[in-house]
This record gives sequence, C-alpha cells and structure tokens, in this order.
Amino acid sequence: MHSYSIDGSRPKISGFIMLAAIVIANLVNYLLSIIDGRVPFTVESVSASVFLSFSILLWVFNNYLWKWPITRRFSGVPNIEGQWVGPLDSSYNSSNGNGPMRPTFTIHQKWSEIEVDGDFSKSISESTSASFVTDKGRPQLIFTYRNYPRDSSSNRRSHEGTNTLRYMTDSSGNELLQGEYYTDQERNNHGTMELRRAEEVDDCFKDE
Repeated sequence: MHSYSIDGSRPKISGFIMLAAIVIANLVNYLLSIIDGRVPFTVESVSASVFLSFSILLWVFNNYLWKWPITRRFSGVPNIEGQWVGPLDSSYNSSNGNGPMRPTFTIHQKWSEIEVDGDFSKSISESTSASFVTDKGRPQLIFTYRNYPRDSSSNRRSHEGTNTLRYMTDSSGNELLQGEYYTDQERNNHGTMELRRAEEVDDCFKDE
C-alpha cells in the first residue's frame, strides 16, 4: 500500500488525536497515582507518555475508527475498500471491434494508505500514487497505475496510466465508482467505466 493525499483534513484530525492523547495520558497517570500504595506492588515507575498514547490512538484510527459512520464525517474520505466490478469501455477494444471489458478492482484502504489492484483477462495493474479530491460535489479518487501483461511472452508490454473515479450513489442508494482512464503516450488509449461493489452485482452480470 502507498500513501494518498486528501484535502487538508489530516492535520486537523491529527491535532484532535494529539489532544485526546494528552487527556488520556494525564488521566492514566492520575489514576496510577491514586492506586499507588493501595495495591501489593509499586506503580511509581509506571507512567503513560503522550507519545505512546498518540501512537496507539493514531494506529487505531488509521486502521479502524476512520471507517465508522460517525467518524467518517471527519476522516475526509469515503470508505471504498473492497472489490468493485463493472463494464469498462476502452478505445483499444473499440478499435478492435470488441465490447466492454469486465475487470475487477480490489481496493485496500486505510485512512492514510490505499492500493488499487486491477484484474483484467490479459493483464493486471496496481496503483502507484493516489489522491482524494473531496472539496467538489462528489469525492474523486485520482490514481496513477502500472499495468503488467499476464503472459510475459506475449507482444503486450507494461504501461502506465491514470484513473479518475467519482464516488456516488444511484437512485437505489447503491454505491458507484464512475470515471475515466487514459494510458501513457506510447499506448494512447482511453475509456470510461462504471464500477459497483461485487456483492451488489446480480448473478447474471457476475457470470458474464
């Protein structure tokens, strides 16, 4: 996984986490001072540091708390972790008389890191950098990727490109990732896609 940028919310949230760490560290040390002498062992050498409290809180928030609905309002990004599938219309396929591709994208996400892996019939891809733009009407994930052919002996070569995916919901409240992609100048391909969570895709679509 690699880090990704978001619109200015991380410093603010880090500040709140630091404030909580100071409160927790002082509270723990106060409680330790109260029980000192009331237990059959000494706690004089035991204390909670602000740095340790901050590190623990940051790890918990980065891996878990940011996904909670109540904290997602402040975390700055939507939770798009999981598998996404859907049609991808490519200029490469169109020029060869083929229909849309049916790739699967697997997104691994934390509050500070993300990775987008693409699974295609003849190639795989992985993201190399990413950013979330959240100050517009719909959050946008913009990421660069590198694509590798499955068969190294084929004429296909690895290439790089950029994807822009807008996070939205349809009229039924189901999540969507809609967007476009384009490749480097060597391949010079482009296309559009509409991805849905794999568990929301009906059986007939999965079998295609």
